[in-house]
Amino acid sequence: MTARLPVAAIASLALLASGCTTARARGVVTDPEGRPVPNAKVVLSPTGGSAKRETALTDANGCFSLLSSAKTEPNTFVLTVRADGYKELSFAFPGKEDLIAAVRLLANGAPGESSLERIPPADRDRVYTLPCVPPAVPGATSIGIR
Repeated sequence: MTARLPVAAIASLALLASGCTTARARGVVTDPEGRPVPNAKVVLSPTGGSAKRETALTDANGCFSLLSSAKTEPNTFVLTVRADGYKELSFAFPGKEDLIAAVRLLANGAPGESSLERIPPADRDRVYTLPCVPPAVPGATSIGIR
């Protein structure tokens, strides 16, 4: 019998086996009216030690997904979101965590601060999966592992 795992799962297993601390952050970046903010720069950084910072741009739907690792055990990872014309957001969370976030960026000059809402696993499909994860492609296959 052959078990099939997607490439992302294989990469995650390799990081765990190497003794690294990992964190995953994914979510959606919107403006105050709920419109997606495409091309926002999203950075996931472990604090201290031997840090590997990961960077991505949000897609047309405002979606992002990052996986970061560190060879030492950091206490926290920091998610930073920047976009032209908007106030920057930084949010710290514990290592070894899967953060699903709804990020709301406020325009420069607007009162208040940009914000991040942690999405519980029960709401993941509504907030992240539906707008961000494309449906399976007919005929696509995963990598087989024996």
